[in-house]
Amino acid sequence: MSARDIAYITVAENDRRDKMLTLTDGTKHLAKNVTFDYLLQRLPDGDFCRINRRMVVALSAVSSYTAQWVYCNLPGIHSPIQFALSGQYRDHFLARLPR
Repeated sequence: MSARDIAYITVAENDRRDKMLTLTDGTKHLAKNVTFDYLLQRLPDGDFCRINRRMVVALSAVSSYTAQWVYCNLPGIHSPIQFALSGQYRDHFLARLPR
């Protein structure tokens, strides 16, 4: 698994200290006892962005966005996955998008 295989990262359901990495092929991997800051420091700079307090997305997976939502396309899934874009992270997200 490499960083380019990661589509998005969420807080794990059972323990908020754990993070669930969802790959572009739909498989999931659990990262135990790590923070988003720790993960973001180890991922390629400019390729990932936090969009709310519970989620980080790979910018390459973003298909579209609005002021309130980020939509990601994954191979094998016919409709985009919708994630909330928090106001706290909106400006940083918009600045990270390719022009």
